[in-house]
Amino acid sequence: MNSLAGVDELEVTEGGEEELDGDDKTNTNNSQADDNQDDRKQMWATLKNMIGADVMSVFSVPVFIMEPMSTLQKMAEILQYQHLLDEAADEDDADVRLALVTAYAVSVYSTMERTKKPFNPILGETYELRLSDNKSTAIYEQVSHHPPIGAGHAETAKWTYDITSAVKTKFMGNWVDVYPIG
Repeated sequence: MNSLAGVDELEVTEGGEEELDGDDKTNTNNSQADDNQDDRKQMWATLKNMIGADVMSVFSVPVFIMEPMSTLQKMAEILQYQHLLDEAADEDDADVRLALVTAYAVSVYSTMERTKKPFNPILGETYELRLSDNKSTAIYEQVSHHPPIGAGHAETAKWTYDITSAVKTKFMGNWVDVYPIG
């Protein structure tokens, strides 16, 4: 990685103070510089080919930047404030009902403070959530692996809820555009 960033590697010698002969040192430095130059050219060529591409399926990210949950669990978090939908279904006043549904829609942003990426579930993986009425269940499933798409469904006596999670990304050189199409 250091060579890609343009940082020359350190040379370790036995005894610490020994020097190479003049010709050997020059040849070693020239071959390192050529290797570094080739590595940088190869990296930039790869990045150039990715511009405008969906990079979510190309790059793997280190685990330490991942959130310890799957995308299906993240989708289920949306039903965290489902009691607002129950209250809206029982409300007679249309304005109050609209306010409750709006409050529910805005409640999704309470989970946006966590910026780590959840793990991608495997194809066919499911996640089940028992709703607060203890009679109903929300079920989520990974329906496509490439591109990653998840679907969820919840149904109670008062309301029905369906969700599809699909994200399209586009690498633009020095930024990534993310389009939530689900």
